[in-house]
Amino acid sequence: AARDSLFSAILFPVYASARTMLAEGDMHMTGALLSLTAGMLAAAPAAYLTTPADVVKTRLQEEREEPADLRDGAAAVVGANGATRGLASGGGGPLAAGRRVLSEGGVAGLFAGGPE
Repeated sequence: AARDSLFSAILFPVYASARTMLAEGDMHMTGALLSLTAGMLAAAPAAYLTTPADVVKTRLQEEREEPADLRDGAAAVVGANGATRGLASGGGGPLAAGRRVLSEGGVAGLFAGGPE
């Protein structure tokens, strides 16, 4: 949800500005071409700037789903019903996961999956 909020907070103001500039500037675009171009101009920075949040979210999901016995140094928690749930060796929430991504891949690790 936080990632979507950040994406929207970037996308909509940039879209509105781009649409105004394209319609009123030298290009005088209208119709579908105006909407398409403004949308592309707005989506590119929104997607780029929210990629680190997506990487951290994906890391958290992977750590929660991966069985504890498959990870080095991981611990397992046994619930009241006897079910075992793996915990990441690093533990913590989004900030801890972000620190792990940074320590493993540097700043480039936060943009994993994007163009190289």
